[in-house]
Amino acid sequence: MSHHRRPLHARGRAVAGRSALVGATILALVLGASVTGASASASAAGSEVPPASQGESPVDTPTAASGLPAPTPVPTMRAYSADDYAAEAAALPAELAAALSADLGTTPADYLARADAAANASAVLDDLEARGIPIEASRLDGTTLVVTLPPEAAPTTAGTPTAAPALDPLDPVEAVEQTGAVVDFGTAAPRDQGFGPSEFLADPAPGTLVGGQGYYWLQGSGVNLCSTAFNGRDRGTGRPQTLTAGHCKPTATATTPNPQVFRMQQSAPNVLDLSGPAVGTPLRSTYSMGGELDSGLIALDAGSTPRPAVGTWGDGSNTAPVTSGTPSTVRDLSRAIVGQPICKSGRTTGWTCGTVWKTDALVKVSDGAGGYVEVNSYLSDMCALRGDSGGAVVSGPYAVGVLSNGSFKSSCTETPGAGEADRFTGTFPLIAQPGYGSVQSSHPAWELQVEVAAPVVTSPAGGASAPLGSALSGTLAAGGVRHTVRVTVDGSRTLTATVRAGGTWSVDLSSVPAGAHTYTAAAVYGSGGASSATVSGSFTLVAPAVSRIEGADRYQVSVAVAERAFPGSTTAPVVYVATGTSYPDALSAGPAAATQGGPLLLVLPDRVPDAVAAKITSLKPGRIVIVGGQASVGAPVFRALEELVPTATVERLAGADRYAASRAVVASAFPAFPGGTVPHAYAATGTTFPDALSAGAAAGSRGEPVVLVYGPGSPAGTVDAATVDLFRAIGTTSLTLVGGVNSVSEGVATQLATGIPAAVDRIDGANRYEASINLNRDSFASAGTVYLATGRTFPDALAGGVLAAASDAPLYVVPGDCVPQGVIVDLARLGASRVVLLGGPKSLTPAVASLTPCAW
Repeated sequence: MSHHRRPLHARGRAVAGRSALVGATILALVLGASVTGASASASAAGSEVPPASQGESPVDTPTAASGLPAPTPVPTMRAYSADDYAAEAAALPAELAAALSADLGTTPADYLARADAAANASAVLDDLEARGIPIEASRLDGTTLVVTLPPEAAPTTAGTPTAAPALDPLDPVEAVEQTGAVVDFGTAAPRDQGFGPSEFLADPAPGTLVGGQGYYWLQGSGVNLCSTAFNGRDRGTGRPQTLTAGHCKPTATATTPNPQVFRMQQSAPNVLDLSGPAVGTPLRSTYSMGGELDSGLIALDAGSTPRPAVGTWGDGSNTAPVTSGTPSTVRDLSRAIVGQPICKSGRTTGWTCGTVWKTDALVKVSDGAGGYVEVNSYLSDMCALRGDSGGAVVSGPYAVGVLSNGSFKSSCTETPGAGEADRFTGTFPLIAQPGYGSVQSSHPAWELQVEVAAPVVTSPAGGASAPLGSALSGTLAAGGVRHTVRVTVDGSRTLTATVRAGGTWSVDLSSVPAGAHTYTAAAVYGSGGASSATVSGSFTLVAPAVSRIEGADRYQVSVAVAERAFPGSTTAPVVYVATGTSYPDALSAGPAAATQGGPLLLVLPDRVPDAVAAKITSLKPGRIVIVGGQASVGAPVFRALEELVPTATVERLAGADRYAASRAVVASAFPAFPGGTVPHAYAATGTTFPDALSAGAAAGSRGEPVVLVYGPGSPAGTVDAATVDLFRAIGTTSLTLVGGVNSVSEGVATQLATGIPAAVDRIDGANRYEASINLNRDSFASAGTVYLATGRTFPDALAGGVLAAASDAPLYVVPGDCVPQGVIVDLARLGASRVVLLGGPKSLTPAVASLTPCAW
């Protein structure tokens, strides 16, 4: 279904409760105990969780300069195989590889494949939630995303409805399946509001700064120890900041209102060395502990050089400083998903790994003063101990959380005692469900520091040729929706594209003319704090062949069109005739003529032009159908047609107004449809012509009618009973409205849906040209020939629509002096090798003939 084809009259569904959490005893991973034995208080005021983030146009106006590219696709799950990650796996720190083997029994390549799948799933879930899909739960089964929907979303096969089908623009099952995820059904219990108790992971107790590195601050007679998570920056000021846990907040004193924190000079995990230089100053206003939150930011000193990496301890056995080993590169952030493998780096235990088994658990954590605070956490069997608090939790190259709390007490190999909960670690998420505490909601101005890979161009590759309207496409390693690819063509035209979930990107080249071009490309993250190396290349855009059907006037153009469909002495069973001076009567005639196998020719109200008469004579039709009453096509024309082909039956289809005439045409032409019914039809306003003209070729190619309705209407609708009766008579059960609510109102839509009854959807656009593009995208997947006609007048498209329909080809209405970029895109999408202009240079200028793009 087209992105622009929108079902109407949606059925609402309430979003069910979130996943429940089974109670357990949790010991927090608070990394701030006194080295001298004095208890360090991790007091901080709890903060509240921020609220959840919350037709034909009357005047034709150009769209944005990017034109009308193909609709942005819904994020979908890609296929992931460990076999594709050999090179990346070899570059992982040896310590991390060892932890993966020891803790998860998996290989680095499998870990990276599942990490990319989880990041892909994160974007898919973000999109589904934004679209209102009622997700009960989600999990990863290997690299397959499984989405749990409420039981009422399950399809039923009990009986066949006799009333109009209930229309839902966001059918949950269809929406999830379109992403490539697997659907199951179930009801999640309400979110547990008191999981715990737990303990934070703080431990009383020069050069680059990486995630997982230990730091300390003096507090009274003791020393508190924590770890850094991820480096980043303030989007507004650009100042570098490091993310850590909120409970790692130094206490201000009268003499030290802004105490500094210092880097640990560790030679291995859990080694205490207090000789390091200052890291920076905690931004106390950013620290939150409780109210679902546990994070804070440290403003880095000039001597600290932040890196987009998580540190490790060197030589494969965690026995060297954190900055000496191979770091794990950070390329983006992601939410955590049940079943996802994760690993952490912290000053006490180095690298450990585990699997997520619960997300968005509201955990009660001891505040060190006899009370508890609540922290939104995802839980895993990954080990973390005191001193690891604030450390970095990753899944492959993706940052997924900050170490917060847990139940491991003194060893990663300890066995739970009687009555104790299973050992686990609670991580404060970087991204959570809307309304739940996360780094993203707590620090909206903070942006993760990442390393951005250079984009890879896959099409057109290496100077290759591509059809005009093609896109420049490629991949970006670990790329996602927070990345942008910027392409500069010929040194002057800069184009951008957001990277899709799964790391693919595509830059619309519809504004680039045919010919040879050069380009440079680079990827940018977020607000531009990080960018990739620049790549360069070339390509050639090849335009389809362009021809023109024209004549001295609109009547001769209609003859030329008929000659193209019925050349020389070719005959036709029927000829439709309509006035060339006004459009209403003939708008329904095009699809009817195409269905009946004949052309549509234009005449004057009082006579038949000579060229038209000659063509009708040569066609030798058995029937001549005049569309319109005597005011449109007078009695002299009727008599002239009888004389032209004495053997033909001449008939008139008319009515009291344009709507009655439209019904008469449809009733006459479409009972011949196979089976005697027309399951699908189009409806368009009769008050103007562009929407119906665009629909004519699409409808005619499918053997379906276009019925005119009086579109403007009150909320109660204004469709007359005769129109409803027509749709019932021809057996229509599915109806597409062409044009926006200014053309066909919602009241009309509602009356049609309930009166027929029928499933009703709508294809529209910001103006007549965009509506034409969207309609053809909905109707045609491929076409060797594309027809263009001016959208400013009706005659050329009226006759040409029949030829397009007979050729199973789309007809686009365009401005007279350029071709909308969306049409240029569609030439490549359809694989068109020919473009046929309908009308002379006064209707479609040489700029159209050269396929000059414009932003309409």
